[in-house]
Amino acid sequence: MMHVYIATEPAPLHFWSINAHKSRNHVSNARDAESDECAAVQEMPIARPWTRRIATLVLAPAVVLVCGIAVWYWNEPAGIVLPAGVTSSDYERVAHKLRRSSSSVDRDAILFQLGVEQAARRKWDAAASLFALVSPLDPDRGREARYLQAQSVLQQDRLRDSERLFREYLAESPDAEKRLWPSQPNREERVQALHYLSYLLAVELRFEERKDLLGELVRRGEADLFDTLALHFQSLMEWNNTHGVQRLENACAIVPDDWRMEAVLAQYRIAQGRLDDAWTLLQTCHKQLPNDLKITAACMTCLEERSDDEGYERWGGELPPMRETDPVDLLRHRGQIAMRQQRFSEAATCFQRALAIDPAHVACRLGLAQAWLALEHPDRRKQDLATAQDLVRIQNRLGWATSKTPAPDVLLEIAQLSADAGLRTAAADVCRISILLVEDRTAFEKLLRHVTIENTGGESP
Repeated sequence: MMHVYIATEPAPLHFWSINAHKSRNHVSNARDAESDECAAVQEMPIARPWTRRIATLVLAPAVVLVCGIAVWYWNEPAGIVLPAGVTSSDYERVAHKLRRSSSSVDRDAILFQLGVEQAARRKWDAAASLFALVSPLDPDRGREARYLQAQSVLQQDRLRDSERLFREYLAESPDAEKRLWPSQPNREERVQALHYLSYLLAVELRFEERKDLLGELVRRGEADLFDTLALHFQSLMEWNNTHGVQRLENACAIVPDDWRMEAVLAQYRIAQGRLDDAWTLLQTCHKQLPNDLKITAACMTCLEERSDDEGYERWGGELPPMRETDPVDLLRHRGQIAMRQQRFSEAATCFQRALAIDPAHVACRLGLAQAWLALEHPDRRKQDLATAQDLVRIQNRLGWATSKTPAPDVLLEIAQLSADAGLRTAAADVCRISILLVEDRTAFEKLLRHVTIENTGGESP
């Protein structure tokens, strides 16, 4: 089966067959009904004038209704409400085109092909509407239509809807009725859908969720080099790009009361240096969702960037007790507040918990080193400082590693630095993916054997 992806020219769809005589049958049936009704009127006995007036009053609305139904069916094939910009002529044209290659023509095949055409013309709204009309129970194209609908919606910057549709495509059931998809997802499409989800989570700065998704790709052996590096070093990568900001701004304009999305936009504003705008927006978000820990962490980040020490410590003093669900940024702020209040053991615990989630987080690694200094553990401090230095060196090489043709020596250095920093799982994963990419695998295979022997318990913060 040939698959068509958004942003590429549609492939020839020679394998679908369609049966679309419904619209013409409906029209002819309506006309036959109208003719029979007129014949019956002609056979009526001659009536008195007042009787004819009553008959006219009764029959006229019926005739108008029949004609209206006929016109509606003519303009909307088989009762389908086509989106703006797509006409019944387009529907009949596609039906005729597909009928030439197959004797069996159905509604879903026509709608699917219309959606492909609209996507090729970058008419994303029409494409999404047409793919949504395809029955999810269609065994040939129901699941793929949901996949292409998700991509079309993403092109409109409807991020929440796109994520929901991609998740429906990947799930076992397409709806709340728990009806199973009639077909298994194409492997290439499924991996691509996971990549789209990874992208959406990255734009929305939902890094903990993204890490789980990337981990699944790596475990299945379906990850590429970028997936592997993003899994282990996402806090070392640049996220404040112009494209992401624009997409967030558009998404917030579409759904202005999505306060979690607004809080993410505020974090982009912080990175842009627009601290006053960010603080104003975050105050509104926190008022609407006072118990959201990510919004609370974003508020503290903004206060930290504004050098508002008094406000920062006040917010730190009002934090709820530490929970298992605390995000990394909030754990970092907890650790820093504890350090300011000379609660060094508590600070070390906060930084360690953050590093258990993201072992490559440089700020938390340095914070832990400061806590060890205060607790008079010089050896541990020395080790964490050395790890932080290794992480900075890895960060400097990520740009080269994610280029179109990464140099083998750069990949080997990242793997070796990871092993030196105690990130043995990261080192092993980088070695495995590099073995698939380079010609001379000897050094990677040797390092992988060494890391595998030493990796008895994974990374330890």
